[in-house]
Amino acid sequence: RAVLAVVADTRAPDGMHLDAGAAIHLQELPRATDALRKRGEQLVDGVLRELEAQAAAPMMEEDYDGPVLFQGPAAAQLLASTVATQVGGNPAPLGDAGRVRDFEPHWQDALGKPVMPSFLDLEDDPREGFGRYVLDGQGFVAEPLTLVKSGVLRELLMTRTPNKKRAASNGRARVTPSLRHGPTISNLSVKSRKRGMARAQLERELLRRAREDGYEFAYVVESLRDNNILGPVDREGATGYGGGRKVSLPLPARIV
Repeated sequence: RAVLAVVADTRAPDGMHLDAGAAIHLQELPRATDALRKRGEQLVDGVLRELEAQAAAPMMEEDYDGPVLFQGPAAAQLLASTVATQVGGNPAPLGDAGRVRDFEPHWQDALGKPVMPSFLDLEDDPREGFGRYVLDGQGFVAEPLTLVKSGVLRELLMTRTPNKKRAASNGRARVTPSLRHGPTISNLSVKSRKRGMARAQLERELLRRAREDGYEFAYVVESLRDNNILGPVDREGATGYGGGRKVSLPLPARIV
């Protein structure tokens, strides 16, 4: 696999640091063809347009604690920064006073309990798609795994490290750039037995709920900052991908 990434940064007129990035993920080592060069140029142009849009966007002047709709790429990023970090099966590390529970994913306490709406299933399948693989980082064969069925948590992402409720690996050990093994998803999909709403219906429902909270407007998040490409945020008070029992979202990159 290979990744062609573009990162750019600038400062807004008020001095705020802004950055944007995007990547092309390739499943083989690329050759410098005209087609790839064109895709790279389009990638650069897209990142620069996004950065210009950020710099020109108005500031959000008032506090808001009403409903928010995650749409498009932001919906997938929301799952990646919450479910994917909370369904890992590695137990908390040992400290001087026993296990440090602050570093243990929340869902380890939720096996057999509802964690999502009852009309949703959550499945992880390494056989197809960009995240496909045959053997995980510890040599185990990875099979399809139903993590959530009818809203109830059925399984965890397991490596060779056991916990109190699961003793064996299910082939979810992957190697990080620092050569450490950890449990993670491959190709995560959400399946619903309830018919979804059109975009216009979703936005009407969003505004209805916002009015119940006393607002005449609401926000739609279209994308989150990709910390995998851009790295951690260096602004004071900003959050990155969370781990353990702390759930934190990447910063919104595009809000309408």
